Amino acid sequence: MFNNSSKFSKAKLHFLAFFLTFIHLVKLAFTFWIPKKWKRIRGQLVLITGGSQGIGRALAFRFAKSGCNIAIASRNLDVGMKTAAEIGGKFKDVRVWAFACDVSKPEEVRNLQKEIKKTLGTVDILVNNAGWLGVDHSLLEGNDETYQKMVDVNLTSYFWTARTFLPDMIRQKRGHIVAISSSQFLDTFPNMVAYCTTKYGNTGFINSLREEMCFYGYDEFIKCTAVHPTFIETNPELTKLHNGIFNENVFVLNDADEIADMIVKGIRQDKFYVNVPCYDVLMCYASNRLPRHVKTRVVYEALRKDTRDQYIENRRKKLNL
Repeated sequence: MFNNSSKFSKAKLHFLAFFLTFIHLVKLAFTFWIPKKWKRIRGQLVLITGGSQGIGRALAFRFAKSGCNIAIASRNLDVGMKTAAEIGGKFKDVRVWAFACDVSKPEEVRNLQKEIKKTLGTVDILVNNAGWLGVDHSLLEGNDETYQKMVDVNLTSYFWTARTFLPDMIRQKRGHIVAISSSQFLDTFPNMVAYCTTKYGNTGFINSLREEMCFYGYDEFIKCTAVHPTFIETNPELTKLHNGIFNENVFVLNDADEIADMIVKGIRQDKFYVNVPCYDVLMCYASNRLPRHVKTRVVYEALRKDTRDQYIENRRKKLNL
């Protein structure tokens, strides 16, 4: 039971929520028509984890094009060095270096910072991009180590990199921390439970870190951005899956260079969220708010008609239940 005063308080809260929502929409409208001034990043040092291939590689080239110095962290040093050599050959005025690092291990991240400081200096922009793409893999498959490794690489590593590189950013009063999350944060999909879970965590990490920076008064010079890209044509495993079972009119693989360009533009505008491409992410947002039975049907229709029944049957057999 609520007394009159509590009812009145609830009414005030509802009005306040409506008012704040209205103000937010007005602010978004002004932001759309009067975009933020882009900040200068030329000469700044960008660390990209998982920067030797895929979207990380595309981002390394795009930041280099903007005049940034590049530190590439990769578990495969040979591939990282090859990417660094290509960037250095194309952008002569940019300093670029590759480092071997498994970001899921905090001691390796701390060693990475020491090596970067010795060779390139202090990191200005940290792009957490290293990830393990777990697709077409039911939660009931695999072993414990597989899931632990995915959480360690896709999520826990963000804690280690931020804890390591953020103090120097605060001391120099300049820094930007970026989390490459996924549109799967908005619209989950079957057989991607572990992957989608870590992507929820990526965005939650950035949101929480941003609040902490505001609490301590560091938000004027420490910026935090979560990036939500849709599927990108960089991973052979994903491309094979896409071509084999998905309806190409529903799921489109996007070009990595175009996505990287949009991400860097969003970072330069200090956006909280970069949804790329925007229309695809909007569709994910809308899909996630459909009634449960409708959403299940949408997922079913996203599969190719000529292969989906056999695919679903094969998936059931893999569960061995």
